[in-house]
Amino acid sequence: MSYRVLLQTIESMLRSEGCKTKAESNNVLLFKCIHEDVEYSFALEIDSISGYVRISLLTDYAYEGDYKNISAKNFELYGIKVAIDPEGYLAFIAEIPLICLTKGGIDIILNLINLLEKTIKLI
Repeated sequence: MSYRVLLQTIESMLRSEGCKTKAESNNVLLFKCIHEDVEYSFALEIDSISGYVRISLLTDYAYEGDYKNISAKNFELYGIKVAIDPEGYLAFIAEIPLICLTKGGIDIILNLINLLEKTIKLI
């Protein structure tokens, strides 16, 4: 399955869940989902070089503090990375091997979205 077809399949699934989507390229999909009256913005990227799918939960929380705290969170949270985007906002990132989607099914994307939404509430 080509990456474009995989992205279209994921986009279809997300739309059926009520998310608004926008394909940026053959390997990047932006989408917004509403959960418990809160709108979350995500970016999904298929990295063909590393063989991973990356889902980022983009926030509007400007980070002002010691970067050591962000580094510490990366060791506390299993499977989730905390980063600061170029504009200074927090982002939460989950990565899975591409083979998990091709062999296990794309519904794993919904599980990762739920995990990211729960993680943001812990921070």
